[in-house]
Amino acid sequence: MKKFIAWLLVAVMCLGTTAFAEDSVKYKEEVVIGLRQQVTTLDPQALANTAQNQVLKFWHATLVDLNPVTNEIVSDLAESWNWIDDTTIEFKLFENAKFHNGEPVRASDVVFTVNRGLEGVASKSRMSLFASVEAVDDLTVRFTLNKPNVDLLDTLSLPVCSILSEKAFQDDPDEGFKVGAGPWVLDEFVANDHMSFSRFEDYHFGPMKTAKLKVRYIPEDSARAIALQTGEIDLCEHVVPIDLPLLEADDSVETVVFDAPNCQYFFFNYQKEGVPTSNKLVRHAIAHAINREDIIMACKDGYGTPGKSFWGMNQYGFYDGMEGYDYDVEKAKELMAEAGYADGFDLPLTVISGERVISAEVIQAQLKQIGINVQINEVDGAGMSSLVSEGNFVCGLWGIGFNSCGDEVRRVYYTGGSNNRSWYTNPEVDKLIDAAVAEMDDTARKEMYKEIQEIAMDDLPVINLYYENEIYGMVKGLGGIEWGCSSANDMSGVYVVVE
Repeated sequence: MKKFIAWLLVAVMCLGTTAFAEDSVKYKEEVVIGLRQQVTTLDPQALANTAQNQVLKFWHATLVDLNPVTNEIVSDLAESWNWIDDTTIEFKLFENAKFHNGEPVRASDVVFTVNRGLEGVASKSRMSLFASVEAVDDLTVRFTLNKPNVDLLDTLSLPVCSILSEKAFQDDPDEGFKVGAGPWVLDEFVANDHMSFSRFEDYHFGPMKTAKLKVRYIPEDSARAIALQTGEIDLCEHVVPIDLPLLEADDSVETVVFDAPNCQYFFFNYQKEGVPTSNKLVRHAIAHAINREDIIMACKDGYGTPGKSFWGMNQYGFYDGMEGYDYDVEKAKELMAEAGYADGFDLPLTVISGERVISAEVIQAQLKQIGINVQINEVDGAGMSSLVSEGNFVCGLWGIGFNSCGDEVRRVYYTGGSNNRSWYTNPEVDKLIDAAVAEMDDTARKEMYKEIQEIAMDDLPVINLYYENEIYGMVKGLGGIEWGCSSANDMSGVYVVVE
């Protein structure tokens, strides 16, 4: 079984996007993509998850974009940008950039987007970075930050920062977000079923090679793989390892395996008092009692990388010298005894229904060796979100997709962070996070991020279980995808060459 590692494959696939530049090449009229996660809202400022981010890039655009191969910031709606000082930056917009309603993209739309985003569930933390945003003229917009932020451009490249049309909201206050400035026009959205797009002929970088695009929601893994083999879809997201041999044996399809920035993790309620896990020694014991390799084998058939630091492997500031907590049952027992729990205790573990239940069952068996009786509380996604947001849990399992910028740490470790599921709080860590994002010296900044990881490894609000190896299946001749280092691949340029 061949396993192509991320960046070699990225290079090959990106070269493939220019391999058929001749006018004689014919492209399939409509490309169909099968996704496992449903899209629950079309508003880029309302929610940010992997499914959402992947489709948002089809019909929305941001000021700048992140090149997934070079990790460099490149133009999207902004032709150029210039730092006036360490808290002021100006963007010059492309004169020919348009929204799908025919309106030109102007600086006033950027101002509108920021102001609206201050009320958005997913966008408010990003938009609150600014002390002010001003339209200098129709094509020039000036941002003034509250304080220096080295990661600003990375942040503005995220789909949650997509630029919205002010005119679209004037025409339809409830659904103005359906109008974007990206390469595809949203034609139809049927919840829990599909999304349909048509090529935007006036896209400022030129129209796509494919005329139509459809995204189908197929939650069942084997059903997606079968749909690929039968020709119902052209691209299959998240192939499970059990289906990989069948696809590799099929001459009509190809598979790609790459190191994804997605991480599965075990988290404690750091502020929960009166429970054994409020004792740091108990948390350390649990970390030593978990065999990550067993979890990866049970859930991913070995397609994963054991984690140590709770940080994206492609994220700026990742410290790969962390010792972590090796699997050591005897050490775990010693820590349990030292903490006063030699006889163990009952531990409720909350998980979302599905694959993470398998992880929970493996962990249940492993922690039994040190006297911990894990009681699995299986809930749906809405129930999990409610329990965690209200702090009504002891520990749980979750997943996250890390983006590339260093200040991603703010989401997971900063007090009140948007993805701080563990309710972790440490004034020293908060102070380091604020200092690091404003630090211009690369060496000093990386040292701060290393220190954050060391402190968090000792406090241990989160145990990194593993980084996922993502598997995609595709029909032969498919290209135009940027397999990325952020939490979602850019599939907006997808095409299929017809022989």
